[in-house]
Amino acid sequence: MIVNRVRRILFWLLSLTLVLVLIILLTASFTVFTPTGLNSLLMLAQRVLPGELSYGRIEGRLIGPIQIEQIRYVDGPLQITLAKAELDWQPRTLFNATFDIRRLHIEGLDVRLPPGQESAPSAEPFTLPEIQLPLAFQVLDLQGRNLRIQPDGMEPILIDFVNLQAHTAAEGLKIEVLDVRSPLGDVRLNGQVNPVGAYPLQLQLTWRVPTPDYGDFHGQGEIRGALYEQLTVTQQVSGAAALELTGNVRELFTEPAWSAQAKLKVGDLKPFVAELAGQPLTAQVDAQGVLARFKGQGEINTTLPELGPATLRFAAVGDEQGLQLDVLKLTTKQHPLALDAKGELQFQDLRFNIAGQWRSLVWPLTGAPQVESAQGEVSAEGIPTDYRFQLAADVQGPDIPKGRWTLTGQGSDQAVRDVQFKAQTLEGVMQGKADVAWLPAVRWQAAVSGEGLNPGAQWKELPGKLNLRLKSEGGLDGDQLRANLLLEELAGTLSGQAVRGNADISLQNQDLTIKALRVNAGAARVEAEGTLAQRWDLRWTLNAPQLQTLIPGMSGAVTSTGTLSGPRERPQVAANFTVRNLRQGDTQIQQLQGEARIDVGGNARSVLNITGEGLVLGGQRWKTVKLDGAGTPAAHDLKAELVGEPGRFALALAGQLTLPELRWQGRLTQLSARDTVAGVWTLDQPTAVQASAQQARLDNTCLVSAPSRLCVQGQWDGQKGLNGRLQLTNLTPERFKAFLPPGVNLATSVNAEATATGKPGGAMQAKLNLNLAPGTLKMVAEGQPLRFTLKGGSLQINTDGRTATGQAQIDLAQTGQLQATMQVQDLLGTPRLNGKVNATITDLAVVSLFAPQVQNVTGQMRADVNVTGNLSKLALRGAIRLENAGAAIPEAGIRLEGLQIAAVSEGLGPLQVTGSVRSKPGQMQITGEVDPLKLRVNLNIKGQDFQALNTADLQIQLSPDLNISFDQQQVRIDGQVTIPRAFLRPGGNRPGAIRPSGDVIIVNDPHGETLPAKPPGIAIFARVRVILGDDVRLETPVFQGKLKGNVLVEETPQLAPRGSGMVEVVAGNYKIFGEEIEIQRGQILFSNSPLDNPGLDLRVARQLNNVDLGDDA
Repeated sequence: MIVNRVRRILFWLLSLTLVLVLIILLTASFTVFTPTGLNSLLMLAQRVLPGELSYGRIEGRLIGPIQIEQIRYVDGPLQITLAKAELDWQPRTLFNATFDIRRLHIEGLDVRLPPGQESAPSAEPFTLPEIQLPLAFQVLDLQGRNLRIQPDGMEPILIDFVNLQAHTAAEGLKIEVLDVRSPLGDVRLNGQVNPVGAYPLQLQLTWRVPTPDYGDFHGQGEIRGALYEQLTVTQQVSGAAALELTGNVRELFTEPAWSAQAKLKVGDLKPFVAELAGQPLTAQVDAQGVLARFKGQGEINTTLPELGPATLRFAAVGDEQGLQLDVLKLTTKQHPLALDAKGELQFQDLRFNIAGQWRSLVWPLTGAPQVESAQGEVSAEGIPTDYRFQLAADVQGPDIPKGRWTLTGQGSDQAVRDVQFKAQTLEGVMQGKADVAWLPAVRWQAAVSGEGLNPGAQWKELPGKLNLRLKSEGGLDGDQLRANLLLEELAGTLSGQAVRGNADISLQNQDLTIKALRVNAGAARVEAEGTLAQRWDLRWTLNAPQLQTLIPGMSGAVTSTGTLSGPRERPQVAANFTVRNLRQGDTQIQQLQGEARIDVGGNARSVLNITGEGLVLGGQRWKTVKLDGAGTPAAHDLKAELVGEPGRFALALAGQLTLPELRWQGRLTQLSARDTVAGVWTLDQPTAVQASAQQARLDNTCLVSAPSRLCVQGQWDGQKGLNGRLQLTNLTPERFKAFLPPGVNLATSVNAEATATGKPGGAMQAKLNLNLAPGTLKMVAEGQPLRFTLKGGSLQINTDGRTATGQAQIDLAQTGQLQATMQVQDLLGTPRLNGKVNATITDLAVVSLFAPQVQNVTGQMRADVNVTGNLSKLALRGAIRLENAGAAIPEAGIRLEGLQIAAVSEGLGPLQVTGSVRSKPGQMQITGEVDPLKLRVNLNIKGQDFQALNTADLQIQLSPDLNISFDQQQVRIDGQVTIPRAFLRPGGNRPGAIRPSGDVIIVNDPHGETLPAKPPGIAIFARVRVILGDDVRLETPVFQGKLKGNVLVEETPQLAPRGSGMVEVVAGNYKIFGEEIEIQRGQILFSNSPLDNPGLDLRVARQLNNVDLGDDA
């Protein structure tokens, strides 16, 4: 009974268990294998999850594939939205302990993260967890598109696309590919990491980062090692800059120790610094450290426009507390400049201690230096609100006396105080002190004194000995300037004249007060006193009867007196001046005197009268100059006349001045130029003129010299800008015939128009169009008429203020053509030129126009040259060739044949020149280089039996081997010239002219006036050996003979040409008093002596009555 009951209970328990298992299996199957089950599972998640979960549409089964759209989950500040997702996986691999995702695609994921929770820092060192995955997994295709992650309080992270393929293996997680693309750049990574133990890893990555200014940067490299032990990082970056980086990190989570080496190379700095376009840069840095403590050193090399190749070396150490700069050194290759500095900086209170020194410092760094410092040092220490500084330097310059300067002081972020300087200069001492503040308002107070100062130590023409004491104080009260200058003493001597002076001047905003201004120097005197305030009351006197005693290089006398009076808006001026026998350099004024009585208010009639005579200005002589004006502001006129060698010029204006606007308007009634090389030009008709501080206008004004006409008009407005126009009509050669060679007849005309416009603060735009009309050029050369046809030409230039372009062309018909184009960029900065010139001259007879001695010229010349680069450093690329050329030189009796010359450049330097020419029976070759931009030439000339002269009286053949170089300052000639054959009969039947010797100095011109000093010519350095061959004959009315010898001819500046060597008379006869004497032996000796004063060693003989007579000289 009991057994049966137990059996029934067991049966029911077993049956119930089976039923429950069956129910569970049926429920799981329903959930896993049916879409309804998947929906039920999501509904359960909605009830269980703490936040709100919603979705739009779902398809598929839990075992895959699954598609779901519009998922949204919100849990407080955490918000997740997903537009679309697809999942396909292999559940059966779970039985192999593997989670296999075949495909997971998500699109439109937006995650908004909650604020992070602050937690107290842990005293325990950071450790990574040991991640032992319960399942292996494999991801074959994971992709995401349009992902957005928004951290709290930060910019969102945008990812356009991500792709992942990865799986686990025995060595950990293996990433076959991780590809991420975003607006910030792209990254592609592969490798493996094992999240246990030391966390060993090995990753390779490539990346791209776009930048708006520098283009794309690309990188590739590797991270290898273990997170708990050591990581090695290598990277190579390419783009506008190339970078090689190698680094190591040890003990990353305890006390990280690191080291890094970097090499940077930039081929062209233009993208980074426009002013350094075309310049390269290289840099290398080596650094190491532990945590924030570091030590590093490096070097930067580049080329700077001001310095050329330069190197900056540095070394520094630091930590979280501060920075110590041990080395900062700048050196250059082309300059002796060297800068050194070192210092310390504490981050907490910005306390600093810096020191530096320099050698061979100049400013500006290019061109002529204005300031030079052979050596100096500077130091400063403190904090920005309380620091001390000192400086010591040797300073000099063209306008700065050489001296040793020292400076000390204290300062803050609002002022400097107790600034004291001392300078040992001008053979004396200057010293001073100052206090200067800029906050809360600008204030200064300074005192300077000098003792025993000799200006002649710097300016040789001003010797003397001066003492001075000077004080100044002032400030800015709002926008009101206040300044006082007190010259307590100026005493001593200057150019042998006693000097004494003092001054007391103050400025209060616009009001100037001169309490005293007196300077006496010998007989010269300058005095002024008074005020220029609301009412003017200022008087001055100048009397310098002997300028030569005050200003070396200047002579003459100047006197002037005058007053300024009346209200500031309507002042009155009464002044006169006289200048007599003034001379300085090329400027001369025999007499110039003037008187002015001007009443701006118009209460009295104003008069201006200036007359002068005997003026030499700008190299031009003017006989008289006159300037007369009279009237009131409401009606006045002005006349000017200038008469001299350039011509007679006259100008007349009539108009009125409107007060207080100071606007002048009137008419230009006369403008003429007579007796000029360009003919007579007169004003066509009176024109209106207006001028003020805000506007100016000139109506169409035309000068006429029939049939030519030149017109100009324009206007300027301070708010609208300016515009102007110039027109030139029918300018004939008659206007410039004085500049044409005699006997040349040119028939053509020029028409041109130029316009210019511009807005206030903007760039000016301008255009020029010039046209040359068809015509002819006629001349007579050596009795032969020459005629050239001109088919016309043009020139166009356009500019917008930043870039200028131009085109030019001339068509000479059968003679040739010329075409040129040009573009100049950055007109107001560092102009850069890009141009091209094409020229062809097929009829070289035009050469006779410029060199009448050369006749019957044949051949062609062609040029094709490109010009690029900065105006200070242009590069030429192309060629200029003279081909198949020949010419006759009748005066020399020779014919040049086979003349070929080529000048070629590839843009890397000067033009390379090669050429050859024949003059029977010999020839000559030319090689070398020409730099037309620097006006520098280097040539080598070699030849054999070249016929240089072939007339009845002079016949010379040359075999030269010469090196010739010349520039704007000097000419150098080295080598030798062999004369194998020559026949010389000086004078012959041709009349000669006696020229003055080269050392003759002409003192006065034809007018009896003293000529200015002749500028020094080009210095000539010559060292040429002249070798006379076996057939050199000389014939004069008293001598016939044959010469042979070897002489070294030398010439240097300031010395006459001299020779070393001997010329031998091989055979010859000398006729004296009608008797012929035989030269048995003759030598002309040069022992570094002038060529016109050689030594003689002669033996002469004659036969008289069968008796031989002789003598030695």
